[in-house]
Amino acid sequence: MTDKIFFIFLIIISLNGCSDNSHSHNNDMQKKIDKIDKNIISNANGAKFIIAEVNGNPVYKDEITSIIKQNPELNIDDALDRSINNTLLLQAAKKSGLIQMADIESETQKQLAMIFLTETAENFNLNDISDELVEKQFKDKNYIYNHETLRSVTNALITVKKNIRDSDEAESIANEIFNEVKDIKSEDEFRKVINLFNKKYEKIKTETLPPFEASSNRFMKPFVDATFAVKYPLQKVSKPVETKYGWHIIFIVDEIPPKHLNKTDAFIEIRKSLIKSERTKYMKKMIDDIYEQSNPFIYDQKLKMY
Repeated sequence: MTDKIFFIFLIIISLNGCSDNSHSHNNDMQKKIDKIDKNIISNANGAKFIIAEVNGNPVYKDEITSIIKQNPELNIDDALDRSINNTLLLQAAKKSGLIQMADIESETQKQLAMIFLTETAENFNLNDISDELVEKQFKDKNYIYNHETLRSVTNALITVKKNIRDSDEAESIANEIFNEVKDIKSEDEFRKVINLFNKKYEKIKTETLPPFEASSNRFMKPFVDATFAVKYPLQKVSKPVETKYGWHIIFIVDEIPPKHLNKTDAFIEIRKSLIKSERTKYMKKMIDDIYEQSNPFIYDQKLKMY
């Protein structure tokens, strides 16, 4: 299924809200399902145009239509994949005994699938996250837990290179771009303007960089200095600055305040992060297993008629 990544994304979003204490989630489970159950509209008596079947359960044309209306960027095949995904996860939830319902609408399927995924993740036993693993993370990525002020940026580079343009020409273009973007507050808008200039001049690219400090040696000093010269958050765009790669205009995406955790507090934060990561891996494996055990049948002729 080409749409599996959609569910992995949903899992990550769900786990961002997960706490490490899961005993209360089982008690809330039936309340969530009961709330959804009250809003279910039975389709049992309605005439339906079946596009596919998943382990004996029909996938209807109106489900595909609904998905495409909500996600216009999807083509028919991708929308069908997503509907099949919903059905498979709903079947898994039924097998687990969490729900006992027959015909339900696609939107309800998605809600139930999300409950099923979240509850399964929160009840997963994660005792195998050892102190050694936490210690290794602390040593390998100590900069995450101890740092000065960080800034994350999107860099617009006007390339200087033989047979492309010299430094003077690049500087002129950089100044032209700066006049257009200097008051912009949105990263998306910044990228759009840079893309327009790339179509005009070519070899102008944008790149989002990981957060760095004012003392960082990961990037060239003129670039770092220009980044921290911006009076964020009142301003978000740097003046043009030159490095050996060309001329840069830097958009400040975010500023992260200093953090200095002692080892005990860092270990608590690391363990939470690892738990989230392991839960995501577990859910990915679970979804893969569901797909391997599924048996979708697509009516090719009906899909062509869609």
